Amino acid sequence: MTHANPDACGMVVHHDHMLDYIHSALLDKLSPRVPGHPHGRPDYGKAFSNFLRSQRKVILERVMTATTPSGSPIVRFRPTHVCELLNAVDGNSKLRAKEARPDEGSLIRFWSMTPDELRECVFEKKTWDDIYDADRGGRNRRDAVDALVRTLIADYRRGGE
Repeated sequence: MTHANPDACGMVVHHDHMLDYIHSALLDKLSPRVPGHPHGRPDYGKAFSNFLRSQRKVILERVMTATTPSGSPIVRFRPTHVCELLNAVDGNSKLRAKEARPDEGSLIRFWSMTPDELRECVFEKKTWDDIYDADRGGRNRRDAVDALVRTLIADYRRGGE
């Protein structure tokens, strides 16, 4: 996507939504939702959130360097700035894909194209489906999250409480 004026498109942070999945998995393992509990989680969910904030740099580096058993990174790219129109390609593609693949909704929700893949999609070198299918919708990466989450929680319980 090009613009005659580089300022024509606002920049936004684009991130691999696998980061959101990891955060969600951490909270679900540590503090599962409790029916009838205010905010759905016991108080130690807040303690863990505080721990995550206090250890943000260390945890982010561990998450960003974590790999699947085959050696692929769990999180495929670091958060970066992209044009908001380019970022919208990812979101709009996900909406269409969720309608076309309703049985894969939770996989699609946490899957993101890299900035290079976004450009390939915009310039019609590849389709969203081609890119998603080549990555198997992040299945291998999502399968590896459980081990990562267990390790992070064990570290928290050793020194975070």
